[in-house]
Amino acid sequence: MASSAPLCPTYTGFISTTLDAAIIIEACLSGRLNHVARRPHDRERQQLIQSGNVFVYEELASGIKRWTDSVAWSPSRILGNFLIYRELEQPFAPGQKKRSIKKGGKKQGGITKSHNQRPRADSLPIQPISSNGQPMVDEDRDLIGSLVDSYDFKAGGLVKKTISVSYKGIAHHLVSYYSIEDVKAGRLVSPSNHNDLRRVVPRQELISQPTYREPAVTEEYAQYNHHVWSQPRDTTPRESLSLISQHGLQQWDHPYFALGNHVGNHAYAPDPSASAANYASGPVYAAGPVYAAGTTYAHGSAYAPGHSAVPGLGPSPG
Repeated sequence: MASSAPLCPTYTGFISTTLDAAIIIEACLSGRLNHVARRPHDRERQQLIQSGNVFVYEELASGIKRWTDSVAWSPSRILGNFLIYRELEQPFAPGQKKRSIKKGGKKQGGITKSHNQRPRADSLPIQPISSNGQPMVDEDRDLIGSLVDSYDFKAGGLVKKTISVSYKGIAHHLVSYYSIEDVKAGRLVSPSNHNDLRRVVPRQELISQPTYREPAVTEEYAQYNHHVWSQPRDTTPRESLSLISQHGLQQWDHPYFALGNHVGNHAYAPDPSASAANYASGPVYAAGPVYAAGTTYAHGSAYAPGHSAVPGLGPSPG
């Protein structure tokens, strides 16, 4: 049964931007990454709800209406197209209103300010303190938004960042976890910088969601798209082009080169319907095949989808 199968994160890293989220969801839609089929069981939560873990689930197929993880979270706040939450030192008592700490009360890191203490005209404002005791900077606000000192946050606690998109009428939800310290220390890689995902170009429907509060088609996306299509291709021979990892990546039995990647002097059609006439030199292969670097095929040859010349990925074209 699916409910008893081990649960693995869809991805491990940091979802920084809407583009990063779109890359992960695109990879799920194309079969390169896995949706999760269920929520974590109680016995799994301590292991799975960790900094860097990202889960994507399809609402209809999974039947998940609400993602639960048993962590005490603050109320949500908007950060761009995401909702974010910060881990609390302790949960709110049953029936307790989730009031924020009043200004002038306890500050993050233990700084307090009396209500009757009048600031000097030449004094600087008290700078918020992060969970590790260091002054809060703009980079931190990019990670936690307005959740700076409004609640009793857990020192070194997690941040939960979520986003939902609809594709062909089906809702896909992304839930990610990270700590401020892990992100700032560079321990978590974003999908747009990940070696196995940086050439994934999200379909337009994931970029132009009507529910987005901020446009995702930005200069960042244009630069990323240009980078994907124009950068020199890696022609280093590989023993395997499989993408099996702890993040749930699967073998790319098909379209690794469907995004315009090249191996040696061969050109691979970015559009599966593209014809050989569109390419001046080198054979054009139909959507699906994966070819080993350095392998030479007859000029102008075309191979059916699904074939592979890489050992372990299917039959060689013949």
